[in-house]
Amino acid sequence: ATGMLSQFTSLLADPAINKQLVGCMVCWFCYDVYAYGIVLYTPEILKIIFGSSDNTPEDYWQNVMCVAATFPAALGSVWVLGRWPTRTLQLFGFTGATFGFLLLASLWSVLERKSKTGLFVVFLVQKNLTQFGCGTTSMILPNELFPQKVRSSCNGLAAAAGKVGAFVGSFVFPYVYDGLSIQAVFYGCAAVAGLGALAT
Repeated sequence: ATGMLSQFTSLLADPAINKQLVGCMVCWFCYDVYAYGIVLYTPEILKIIFGSSDNTPEDYWQNVMCVAATFPAALGSVWVLGRWPTRTLQLFGFTGATFGFLLLASLWSVLERKSKTGLFVVFLVQKNLTQFGCGTTSMILPNELFPQKVRSSCNGLAAAAGKVGAFVGSFVFPYVYDGLSIQAVFYGCAAVAGLGALAT
């Protein structure tokens, strides 16, 4: 066990591996911040769009539509994965998520007053952009980048950073919404996704 630990620490001393590990950790952290935060907060967002409802079947179908909207993104990611380099797909995913959050934040006030249906459509577009690429690549890149001797350890560290990101997104979003606005949540998500693009 001591030999394995010393081997691992010596490999981490390699600047190239160190840089890649930090990059993978930051990317997985960023993705999980906005992915988990938005997924867990989707019922609240739908309440804002459609109003509070005691109609359980209606709430159910709204949530089903939101989940179904991400299906094309998941299929598209799998299809593109064999044709694009993984890092390119991840960069495209983070850039798309950044654009989606900025679009939603900037149109929210206008569409909330004028077209709830339009707001729902923009929200579905944003969810599609959020799920494309990064949900797949954040788990694949660590397996591609690291030598076999440290692959599982580096993958575990990157995944742990993702779980921290999931906690941050789930915990912070309600406070940002209550203290500022829903648009502030979306602008914050855009900033986090932009950081993921830079880290990629």
